[in-house]
Amino acid sequence: MELDLKQFPETLRLLQNVVHAVKNKEDLIYKGVYRASILTGIPVNSLQLIKTLTVTKLIEVDRSLIYNTHINFCKSNDNFPTTEDLYTEFQNRLPIYIDVGSFRKMLIQMDYVWKKIREDLLIVIERPQVTYERYHYLTNVTDANNTNSPIYFVTEYYIDKNGKMNVYSDDTETANMVVKFICAITVLYGPKFVEKIDDFNERTFENWMVSNLLPSILIPAVIVVSDRAHHNKKYTEPPTLNSLRIEIIDWLEKHDVPYHIDMSKYELMCLVKQYTDTKANVYKIDNLFKAYGHKILRLPKHLELLTPAFYLAEMLSTSMPKLKEDSNMHLVKYVTSTLPIVEKAKINDIFNFIFKEYKKIMDQDKELDKYWDLYMTNSLTKPAYVDTVLPIFSAEE
Repeated sequence: MELDLKQFPETLRLLQNVVHAVKNKEDLIYKGVYRASILTGIPVNSLQLIKTLTVTKLIEVDRSLIYNTHINFCKSNDNFPTTEDLYTEFQNRLPIYIDVGSFRKMLIQMDYVWKKIREDLLIVIERPQVTYERYHYLTNVTDANNTNSPIYFVTEYYIDKNGKMNVYSDDTETANMVVKFICAITVLYGPKFVEKIDDFNERTFENWMVSNLLPSILIPAVIVVSDRAHHNKKYTEPPTLNSLRIEIIDWLEKHDVPYHIDMSKYELMCLVKQYTDTKANVYKIDNLFKAYGHKILRLPKHLELLTPAFYLAEMLSTSMPKLKEDSNMHLVKYVTSTLPIVEKAKINDIFNFIFKEYKKIMDQDKELDKYWDLYMTNSLTKPAYVDTVLPIFSAEE
């Protein structure tokens, strides 16, 4: 079976470089650092540093840096970047051991994709679903802020073995969590309902939301929760043709779709497909709060650093008591007593900063949308530009 190298543009381009160098009998092909540059796509000046580099820890590239660089490239060039363009832009900011193949994988992990404009042109764009989810969240949360509706950021904290306060995420190692908390942060009252919990799971989250938070919200509010698995318990999974008849009926009743008791399973499934959205997520906690006039918003994963939680965690970590073997109770007392009394002025400053950043992102997304329409209109008339995937560098570097 032949390998279609067009599906692997980095490999294709690297091989083309090597073939070109050999064909033209370039002396540089035999010099180690230049040979390595041709084979990896890493610029020569970076490879000079790598010769003496010892990597002890992989450096993570901030996703917001990728996002801003992508936006700025579009503004500056009236064009959307290829992989080569972005890789070249990042040469002075990437860890020097990141080659072009690793960079491409990094883009994929950060929800960037490649759109084929012409046979000879692939451009890098953000995954449309990610852009839409961000738009939906930012529109709703800024509308609430502009109308002075209460906004509660539900946050789960833990204190690690080093005595630092952190925001919980799905990839947090359980062994590193010493004490766990949950609370809600609002601009009006600061962090409230701070409670030590045994674990981050569906039962604990739902109990706290229903028993602590819900009874205290007296007017319609927006509640922001992170998109964690244990925050997304569904009433029921959408039925399929393999479902029991009683499961299909249960789904129809939850969606207020009338049916006849004598209908067959297949007739019931016709009602499901015609009158309900089987792709929609019906989360239990959303419906509970909706019944009281509140709205649940899920924080897009690429905006998780833009919440009050991270700034408050950093603030408290600087004055956290020293962690000792018997100090768990002291830590619990410190957090539960200190979080609720954070100065209102500091909370206001954090919220103001976050919503300024939200507006900036919304404006950038709108601007990029205009560029996209203009670009697609003009792309067919522009000269062909092959995505070589590799940065431009010369033998003199």
